Amino acid sequence: MFFILCAVTAILLLLYIILNSNTIKNFWRRKTLVEKLPCVRKKIFLIGHLDFVGITKEEAFVKTREWTKDAPAVAHLITGPLMFVGLKGPYEIESAIGSMKHMEKSFLYKFLNRWLGEGLLTSTGLKWQKRRKMLTPAFHFTILQQFVSTFNKEVKRFVDEIETGNLNKPTNIVPFVSNFSLATIAGKSLSKPNIKETSMGSSEFMHTQESIDYKNAVSRISDVFYLRFSKPWTWIQPIFDLSSLRKIERQSLETLHQFTNFIIEKRSENFKTFDENLDDMCIRKKLPLLDMLINAKIKHGTINNDEIREEVDTFMFEGHDTTAMCLTYTTMLLACHKDIQEEVYQEIIHVLGPNLAQEPSHEDFTQMCLLDRCIKESLRLYPPVPTISRYTSEDINTKFGVIPEGVELLIHLYDLHRNPKFWPNPDVFDPSRHLPENCIGRHPFAYIPFSAGPRNCIGQKYAMLEIKAFFCGVLRKFRLEPVDTPDTLVMTQDVMLRSQNGVKVNFVLRN
Repeated sequence: MFFILCAVTAILLLLYIILNSNTIKNFWRRKTLVEKLPCVRKKIFLIGHLDFVGITKEEAFVKTREWTKDAPAVAHLITGPLMFVGLKGPYEIESAIGSMKHMEKSFLYKFLNRWLGEGLLTSTGLKWQKRRKMLTPAFHFTILQQFVSTFNKEVKRFVDEIETGNLNKPTNIVPFVSNFSLATIAGKSLSKPNIKETSMGSSEFMHTQESIDYKNAVSRISDVFYLRFSKPWTWIQPIFDLSSLRKIERQSLETLHQFTNFIIEKRSENFKTFDENLDDMCIRKKLPLLDMLINAKIKHGTINNDEIREEVDTFMFEGHDTTAMCLTYTTMLLACHKDIQEEVYQEIIHVLGPNLAQEPSHEDFTQMCLLDRCIKESLRLYPPVPTISRYTSEDINTKFGVIPEGVELLIHLYDLHRNPKFWPNPDVFDPSRHLPENCIGRHPFAYIPFSAGPRNCIGQKYAMLEIKAFFCGVLRKFRLEPVDTPDTLVMTQDVMLRSQNGVKVNFVLRN
């Protein structure tokens, strides 16, 4: 049965590629050049590499690590007539994403199009450039400072929740940090500061059944993404639309879009337009993301309701899930390294003093250098998005051969960050790697948890502030004791890098 499925898949994909290629000649040129590159492992005749068909997320993570562990910096993988080239070397990755050349995302991102549309994550070309230019001011330094009070408020809520019912026992922190992250994103970060009772300005709203339904829908649609990836015949849209996965996707999308539509509608009520003038402090305070989008729609007509929803969906997904994963793994790593945890605690106390009521400011965060290095080291070991992908717009010359135009690039951040050539003892948690003197001479693309180049993560400074605020509140209140360790985690791989059974730690009140 397996070989029948493989054969059918190969035939369907062959027809798909031929019908969608400019010419058969270009297809064979790509195939010839790709097969001259190193190979991840031996191929099956005609079928190529279909080892991932039907395997679980846990098996996919293990198999990907097996493929990349001993592979060179460039290695190809073929699925029927589809050609992928995996990259894990910084020089080669820089060639792929370090310029404006290869800006189009892989076809795999199209699996998310019915959810995210053509937002900043999935769009390309002129639309991406215009949208990036429009949204960049929302992450200006002066805007980010306004979010600190929201972060501090939600940290207090998290601390109170742990203290009330989760002390001195193994606690899976994933749902708790997910709540925290979603509340900070949708509580105020997209809406106007100091507006309490709006759908994105009321933290209380984020702890209702609607937010639970939203997170469950994100989980289901992530499952659909992976299952679709592991069943190549569903890559063809008409076949996917006839599958049971489409029903799950449709139900999830209804929840996700209802959630964001409600947010946009509430924020749009009685909205007052403004001039986008970053030199005016009063006006500057009116420029968070959703305000900017609604203002552009009403005042300039440069964006419509569906396009606003694309960006809100994109930012909520990327900002919520990725930050939650970083909080999860950093908490575990600090619990497992009590000496480092104590040093971070002492640094926080040195900056803020012993009064727990003293809330950190943006300026305080800039003085917490060890905490900054711990977060960076956690992102090295557990990048929330373990693999990103692009579509080559022209040939890329490497020392391993030519990566031709028109192939899918798989950029393995997880394996890049654990490359012993750039990271001695790569599996060891060592924040000192990120000391300025230890970064000298390191290739800038050897560490890219937020991607790099023109399409790097627009919200990375926002995320770092949120994470620092979280640990200022948590470490002043609790000591973290280990339950799960890196060795006990069963890692899975879909859009995000997750642990199959969550991540457990023990919270103990400090004296």
